[in-house]
Amino acid sequence: MTGAPNLRVIADRLFKTVAAMLVIFLLMQLILFEANMRTRRRAESLLLSMKKLKVGTTALADVQPLVSSFNAEKTSWRSNCPSGDSDYAISVTNAFIDRLGDYHPVLLRAGIRPGGVGAVLSFKGDRLCGFSYSVGTLLSGSQYPLQIPSLNDAHLIAVGGTSTVQIPNNARKHELCTITPSYADSPSTADR
Repeated sequence: MTGAPNLRVIADRLFKTVAAMLVIFLLMQLILFEANMRTRRRAESLLLSMKKLKVGTTALADVQPLVSSFNAEKTSWRSNCPSGDSDYAISVTNAFIDRLGDYHPVLLRAGIRPGGVGAVLSFKGDRLCGFSYSVGTLLSGSQYPLQIPSLNDAHLIAVGGTSTVQIPNNARKHELCTITPSYADSPSTADR
């Protein structure tokens, strides 16, 4: 029996293979955790910066550090003010994690947490006339805590909410704040 593999050698190789796979899995979990925490810290930083904004009094020059530090894009399609002159859109997310969660929903159970925040700052002239802050995430259908009949067969569920602050049309000093929760069933990857 000199040609037969030794049982101890096979067990040793199997142990080393399983241990290596476990180390790789734990390392990937650590990397995903750090990526999620980095996105969370940036989102919290954005929220803290936006808390300082005052609709009607904050000038465009006052938000330039915020606009530049978050690489805001100047847009004109998403105005919070009916007659706003310019808007700046800010997005804080991890695109790689978002794509992984969207295309491979099974990874949602392994620690992928796609999500992010967005903000839109709207200006009328040189003054802030409104802003919104949105939060969203992607969940596996089985991870959604509420029992909503229309979502029973969902593979992916996008959950989000938006908070908007703006000056109402006929007011100058009062701010209007609305909070809008939302959820949507995303198509399964099999449907693509």
